[in-house]
Amino acid sequence: LLYRKQSAMVRTRLSAEYLPRYLTVPVSHSTGHSSSPIFRVKLFPREQWVGQHLKTLKSLYRRYPYFDYYFPELEEIYCRQYVYLHHFLIDLLRWQVKLLFPGKKIVIASEENLNDLDSFFNWLKNLPAFQFLVYPNEAEYYQKQFSSFRTFAIEQSDHLVWPAGYIPEESLLVLLFLEGPDTVRFFQKITIQSA
Repeated sequence: LLYRKQSAMVRTRLSAEYLPRYLTVPVSHSTGHSSSPIFRVKLFPREQWVGQHLKTLKSLYRRYPYFDYYFPELEEIYCRQYVYLHHFLIDLLRWQVKLLFPGKKIVIASEENLNDLDSFFNWLKNLPAFQFLVYPNEAEYYQKQFSSFRTFAIEQSDHLVWPAGYIPEESLLVLLFLEGPDTVRFFQKITIQSA
């Protein structure tokens, strides 16, 4: 996949009640342009952003019920010595999937030697089933990229009530800090409709 500025690849929405409204992972301008494959995009040196991210998360969410439960693991991921954006994102993704979908396998295309879209698509065609979980604002992009496959729209149950202090456009971290292990129940109430 190609890197896209101001997409869910590098920014996530925080609480609308406070500033900043978004937390953005800074990338090198020499590697982070729209024609760059994501695995080539380099992060800014960690000294220039990691501390500020952690400070922002603490100031906004330290009073949430499960902040102390999850923050140490998140902080440990942030403090690793990453050079490339995709390594940071993969570790965040694996951590969240482990919490919400234990036992599910995550496939990282580059780790499977699927280094171009053709080999990736051919590999996908041999799978009996696969799912993409994407940020709702990103759905149109992925539907275009994977138009040769059967696509699905994720619809929320009419009975799904988000906790006070959370709106679905915010980061999944906010929901984890609010609901803890019960966060998984929100994903159990989502139905997938054939598009």
